[in-house]
Amino acid sequence: YLCLKRSLNAVIACPHLDIKLPETQDELEEIHDGFEKQSLHGIMKGCIGAIDGFLALIQTPIASDVGNVNDYFSGHYHHTGLNCQAMCDHLCRFTYFGVVAPGRTHDSA
Repeated sequence: YLCLKRSLNAVIACPHLDIKLPETQDELEEIHDGFEKQSLHGIMKGCIGAIDGFLALIQTPIASDVGNVNDYFSGHYHHTGLNCQAMCDHLCRFTYFGVVAPGRTHDSA
């Protein structure tokens, strides 16, 4: 576990690996242009991020901690978890990551 802890601490301490949304018009235009150039026939024109989600598996929470334990059960995956979503730019750099809802919630919500 020491190796894992040191690795995670190194990643967290590196500012080049920060997850951050674009903040300026220039940054948005760079991402927009990057997606457009990588896409076939400009089909990705206007895109500033690629979004996907996954279920982070967890142990069933205790009712006194979360209220409704059933909210954390995903019928699709048949497991308890947390709905996580992430977005990346045209260079596959993460620009957003969120633990957005209990597992029962559809990822389009």
